[in-house]
Amino acid sequence: MKTTNTFHAYLNSEDTELNESSTFSEMKNIFKNNTRVLFSEKTNPMTKKSGLKITVDDVYNISAYFDSGSNVEQDFSDIQDEPNRSSNKRLRVIFSDDPNNDFDDIVVILLDYMTKLKDVVVYSPTQEKIVFDASKETP
Repeated sequence: MKTTNTFHAYLNSEDTELNESSTFSEMKNIFKNNTRVLFSEKTNPMTKKSGLKITVDDVYNISAYFDSGSNVEQDFSDIQDEPNRSSNKRLRVIFSDDPNNDFDDIVVILLDYMTKLKDVVVYSPTQEKIVFDASKETP
């Protein structure tokens, strides 16, 4: 059975520097000297929204999408229980099935990037839980 892993990075709504362009640019920059990694634009077949496609070794695909608006706010509200906290921006990263863990290095690098975003909450719909909350980390 093939399974994908998805992570949502809910971002600080007030941070105007975090947007689709800046996050995709940073992701590309992380791998700029990695000849295994190629980037292209991808369109989500369901939403018709464009995103970033990351292809590793010509066989492994990762899709990244940047969402914003009231749907994101509602999703964030549904996953956490702090009423004074909100987010209306998220970076969604979808990792293809990797049964032999051949691409764990790439996954770890991208998850590390996501956890370092300012005031981020990283949620795994696959695991149905918050896997990282910057507000709960000690400096």
